[in-house]
Parts: sequence; C-alpha cells; structure tokens
Amino acid sequence: MGWCKSGKCGHFGSGGFIIWDISDGQEDYYFGELLPMAVIGVIGGLLGALFNQLTLYMTYWRRNHLHKNGNGVKIIEVGLISVLTSIISFGLPLLRQCTPCPKPDPELGNECPRPPGMYGNYVNFYCSKDNEYNDLATIFFNTQVMFYTLAVVTFGTAVPAGQFVPGIMIGSTYGRLVGKFVVSFYRKPNIEEGTYALLGAESFLGGSMRMTVSLCVIVVEISNNLKFLPLIMLVLLISRLLAMSSMKAYMKSRLN
Repeated sequence: MGWCKSGKCGHFGSGGFIIWDISDGQEDYYFGELLPMAVIGVIGGLLGALFNQLTLYMTYWRRNHLHKNGNGVKIIEVGLISVLTSIISFGLPLLRQCTPCPKPDPELGNECPRPPGMYGNYVNFYCSKDNEYNDLATIFFNTQVMFYTLAVVTFGTAVPAGQFVPGIMIGSTYGRLVGKFVVSFYRKPNIEEGTYALLGAESFLGGSMRMTVSLCVIVVEISNNLKFLPLIMLVLLISRLLAMSSMKAYMKSRLN
C-alpha cells in the first residue's frame, strides 16, 4: 500500500478503490455516533433482504423461462446486459451538456475538473472546454447510483460475476451519505465520512450474505484499523438479524 501511494497503482493507490486504509483517519468515536451507525445497519439489513428477494425472482424467471431455450440465449443475455450497462454508464452522459466549473473552494479541496484517473467531483467527460464538467457523468462515475439495479440484473447470468464487489460499492454509497449527514450535524473534526462508508459496505454484505465472523475479519483486515471492531460487530449483527427477520416475515405472509 505504501508503494501504491506513490501513484503507480491508479485507482488502487491512496485511499484505494476497494482496499481502504483508514488507519490515519478517524481514530475514535463518540457515543452519539452509535445511533447513525445503527441506522446504517438497519438500511443494510433492509436493502440486503430486498436484494436477495429480487435476485431470487430473477433467478426463478431465468431458470423457468429464459434459459430453457438453450445456451445461445445465455450468451445473448450477457451481451445485452453488457450493452445496457455501457449505455447507462457511458452513453447517457454523452447526451448531457457540460456545465462551467464553479469557483474553486480551498476548504472543500475539490478540483474542477478532477484529474484523469482520480476520484472526485466534477468529471470532464468529453467536454469541449477544459473548465467544464458533465454533471451526469459525475453522478455515474462517483456515487454508483445504478450499482444496485445492475447487480440485481447481472447476478445469475452465465458469467463468473460475484456479489462481493457490487455489495461493497452499494453499501459504501449510502454509508457515505449517512456520514455526510453526521459530519454536518455534529460538526466535530474527528468524524470521517470514510468510516461510515466502510460500515455501510459491511452492513449491506451482512444483510445480503448473512455472514458474521468471516465478514468481520475481512472488513477489519481491509480497513487496517482494529479500533473499529466493536462498530463493525454492531452493524453486522443489526443488518443480519434485520435481514433474517424480514425474510421470515415475508415467507410467513406468503404461507398465510
């Protein structure tokens, strides 16, 4: 990770795309933060249970209707989903006109447009001028707003695609959103949005995969901070229990 921080690893450099290193970030937490962290666990449990139910419906439809027509249909399905993903991610921003960059704010530290290959706001996506940005490309390339829907559609296709990485990106999105609210509400310097993004990622994984010990160890290892172990355990337990309770209530209502 020290070698990658020199800028030779692209998205796997400082901060990382998946491998977070928050050891030099938030080191302690306040008692008042436990409530929003518990809320992240609730969100992860509900979204994880919904994700599993939607993928179950998609798998049932594929098995009983689509994949009965032969292996050729599986190849066509993968191609269509790939085209759909490319159109949503890259085609829609091309239809949007670019917007002039706002005045720079040293406190925010957001460079407009952002440098190529780096994460941040104000993406210059085929803009005619250097001081412009594409707001739709900024949304798609930063917040992963379509990951949930695309993961539901893609999961179960005839490709070796897993659920772990999409789950991390989905959970990080709403986790960072909660973190932004906490930072603006408490206004304390030691609160980091990245901590809540980490908790959001493992809350969604806990709600969808229902793992506890192994997932807890994985998150602690990639975060490189043992002090967050109690928070990770708290969010994991809440998301897993809520997801299991939601599924049991749903199945009971179906049987009745």
